[in-house]
Amino acid sequence: MHSRRAFPCLSSSLDAELNALLWSVESLASHHLDNVIFESSSLDLRRALLQPHHFPQHQCNFGQ
Repeated sequence: MHSRRAFPCLSSSLDAELNALLWSVESLASHHLDNVIFESSSLDLRRALLQPHHFPQHQCNFGQ
């Protein structure tokens, strides 16, 4: 069984995408699914994950 997380006010679509990805990773990890490939059509999300120094406003998400 999983819980539904209430997302706080998100200031951008990138915030929403990062939160959704984080939720997905946490959910799969809680089910001990360790070998998963995630795909996204968001270029901003890709850049934020590969070059986090360009997105300092999202550093709290990357640390989790």
